[in-house]
Amino acid sequence: MMILFNSDLALSQIRSLKTIELFTLTTMPCSLGHYPVAVCLMDKKRLLDSTLDAELPPQLLQEIVKKSANDYRAFFNCELKAETYQLVYLPAVVFNGEAVMYGVSEIEKAVALWEVRHD
Repeated sequence: MMILFNSDLALSQIRSLKTIELFTLTTMPCSLGHYPVAVCLMDKKRLLDSTLDAELPPQLLQEIVKKSANDYRAFFNCELKAETYQLVYLPAVVFNGEAVMYGVSEIEKAVALWEVRHD
């Protein structure tokens, strides 16, 4: 599932940092801070599938399928991005679609480390 978090801090104020994407699992705690971050929950498909596997009346199941279509689409977009970025570990933070930082799920900390490298 991809969720866009907006903040009162404009991207233009983050120097040349234009996009931040966090790839993580729902079980991993993350801190987004005050930055606009696209979050990809890489185990979201498993959670969606488990909902569909539940024994539910056909009409309710049909409603759930319709409602979860966008979540599946978002998940597969995230998976495609992760493959494009050749991510090998989670959590991973991707800056501007180019630089990848592994092992940091606190966006404030990741941005601080990124800025040190790019100042």
